[in-house]
Amino acid sequence: MMEKERTTISFERLLACVDRDSLPEAPPNYPPMAAWPRLSSADKTKAAWVRSLKSDGGRRPVVYVHVPFCETLCRFCGFYKIHSAPGAVDRYLDALEKETAIMGPLFKGRPLRFLCIGGGTPSLLTIPQLERLFGILRAYFKITPKTRIAFEASPNTLDALKLAYLKAAGVEWLAIGVQSFDPLLLKALGRRQDPARTIEVIKQAKKAGILQVEVDLITGLPGQTEKSFLKDVRTTAALDVERVYLFDFQPKYRTTAGGKGGSLEGNALEDARAWRRRGMDILFDKGYKMRCGHWVYKRKGDWWPYSYDQGEEGSYSILGLGPSSVSYAMNGIRYRNVPDERLYESELSAGRLPTEAGALLSQKDEMANFVILDALHRGQVDKQTFRRRFGVGPGAAFPGKIKRLLSSGVLSVSGRSLQVKDRERATCELRREFYSPGVVRRLEEIYGKVSPARSSAAVLAPPDFNKTAAGEFELCLAGGVESLLYGAPQSGPELTSREIALALLTAANSGRSEALIICGRPGGPGSLELGAVRCAAKAGFKKVSLLSALPRDAGYFSALRSAGADNFMFKAESARPADLAQVRSASAAGLAVCMVGVIRKPVPAGLLGAAGSFVKAGAGSIILAFPEGTGNIVSDYAALRPLAEAAACSGLPVKFLRVPLCALYPHWKLSADYLQGSASGDARESGGAAGALKPKLCLKCKFLLKCPGPAKGYSEKFAVKGLKAVK
Repeated sequence: MMEKERTTISFERLLACVDRDSLPEAPPNYPPMAAWPRLSSADKTKAAWVRSLKSDGGRRPVVYVHVPFCETLCRFCGFYKIHSAPGAVDRYLDALEKETAIMGPLFKGRPLRFLCIGGGTPSLLTIPQLERLFGILRAYFKITPKTRIAFEASPNTLDALKLAYLKAAGVEWLAIGVQSFDPLLLKALGRRQDPARTIEVIKQAKKAGILQVEVDLITGLPGQTEKSFLKDVRTTAALDVERVYLFDFQPKYRTTAGGKGGSLEGNALEDARAWRRRGMDILFDKGYKMRCGHWVYKRKGDWWPYSYDQGEEGSYSILGLGPSSVSYAMNGIRYRNVPDERLYESELSAGRLPTEAGALLSQKDEMANFVILDALHRGQVDKQTFRRRFGVGPGAAFPGKIKRLLSSGVLSVSGRSLQVKDRERATCELRREFYSPGVVRRLEEIYGKVSPARSSAAVLAPPDFNKTAAGEFELCLAGGVESLLYGAPQSGPELTSREIALALLTAANSGRSEALIICGRPGGPGSLELGAVRCAAKAGFKKVSLLSALPRDAGYFSALRSAGADNFMFKAESARPADLAQVRSASAAGLAVCMVGVIRKPVPAGLLGAAGSFVKAGAGSIILAFPEGTGNIVSDYAALRPLAEAAACSGLPVKFLRVPLCALYPHWKLSADYLQGSASGDARESGGAAGALKPKLCLKCKFLLKCPGPAKGYSEKFAVKGLKAVK
């Protein structure tokens, strides 16, 4: 019998299907949920939990309870939900107690980190039903004063008495799904919700003493206007809640709003994001701070408990209870319960765990999850944290995969981390590398066979600077860059000649093609840096550069060139006659000369004038560098605009290093280290902006690849005003 021919799709399309069918807001965990096979044995599930709890170092776990009942079924919601029929909640609580009785004893004595109750609409339960729910959970789990208890609610199902009960039950994190205060939009969504009563309920929650209240709003709802959305934001800001979550309207696949697409059309999506950004500016003016591009907080609103595995705090296990809930036992298993209330009840009545599908986890699976999750969620993979958890670094665990991602420009080495250089390509290429053949085969059975040819988006070459950075090796000698550029005291012992030679040979043998040697003190012929340059040239580096202070000996540059150096870089803030003479000597010796200036607060007066003098003396390039690291965000951002304007008008070969493009706008091409994206990608991450650009520093920005211009909170923090978006 011939095998039925399957559709051929690209790997990118395969991932789009995986993401489409995942739970709303779910992180890109590995193995992906769509690839989980059916679980046939509850014993394996319990055994995996036992192994996990023995091997996780005593980490406090999280318990998530899914309450599926809703008053109305919202058209856009992708979570499992059902109408509340007579007697349904009590049958559900009976089944939940059975499931908790099976799993709870495994956690005996282990205090919970978080207890999260979501849905559905948990607040639909009556107070006696809530008393029973909390009674079940407290009977089987150790809930301490340090356990953060979060509860999801709709305003239509809350009142002063229920809020008082929730406070007494220990709920200090209350998320209220408002979505909109516009009565016409609410009616179109099928939500029986009175805006005036909603406002009163939010006030009652604060009056009840609940410490953290969140309001959820949606931007881009069908029929919504910018005016009505921003009115919702202003109404919420006036209520002074601790957290505001601004969702883009993303109709999920197989919902009545989502149809088959699962996303808004391009223009509508762009409008929704623009409104969200303007909404954030309103909230910043009211004292809110930004943690990510979707939510803002004040007071301790950023302490919100999470029920997904997001790798927070070194990762922790999550036990999901209730129909459709998802569980993660560290080093053990990932699985989900059946998304069917009646089947959930019948399985437990028969004494069986109501699991539907899952995957047992090997250490390699956990390592792959760590890399994918850290890279795609945080923009970098912390090598030390990886080593603490697994005993080896990511490069040793996945030598071939990491090497390919580095050489292709998706990742780069940056100190103690692997930095994501191209976020759009990384969403595909990381998973292409780390998804096992078995996982890919399972996904192909569902979505179609993957074509061996990569799409054009997957083979885009990274910008020239990124190619250089990927092949560059930096070696700091005495003092280092902090001493040279920032005047920091020299720290640590001076490297020996043997240590220098070994480091350079190792780097050259690993494929690095360029060497940058940094020394924080003036040198002379026969000095340590000359020896290091000589070693680098003999090791086979194609390009050898020295970053140092200007020496006193005029014969130094001839010796440096003879040793094998191609470039000489020096720090200066003014052009003294003796320094200009040294630059002429370096240029005459055949070295490419680069002046490095440091943008500090205040910006040194005459910096561009000095740069012009050095160019006339023979310097071929100028780099104005912004101090590295969050501890050095003390530079004068307000002075960057006029400095960039003057640099652009001067005609000098000036490049800015580690300067956000929004501060250089409209002269963003003066950036020495911008990153370039492709015309397509995950809409939730990038907005699909063709040619979107970012320097490395912007990877710390929470607005991801497409820069909509600095928010007011950003401007206030960095003393920048009047900046525009990078287009």
